[in-house]
Amino acid sequence: MAIKFEKIKEGMTLYDVRRNTGMTRNKWSTWPVFVYSVDVEHRCAEVSWNGNARKRLTENYLIRLRAKKPKDEFKF
Repeated sequence: MAIKFEKIKEGMTLYDVRRNTGMTRNKWSTWPVFVYSVDVEHRCAEVSWNGNARKRLTENYLIRLRAKKPKDEFKF
């Protein structure tokens, strides 16, 4: 389930679940997204996927992320 922007806090780990179009076995993938800081005034946050470089994302993208990691990544 998606998360509301008001519930996103600094230090949280959210999960990005997307469909893989080029894969034949596993059609879904999950990536951890670490939240470094949240800017409530501008409704955006500074995040990083898998330890990569930090990016600043707006609320529209952040609310698509999930608060809990799916138990079974293959069935959604």
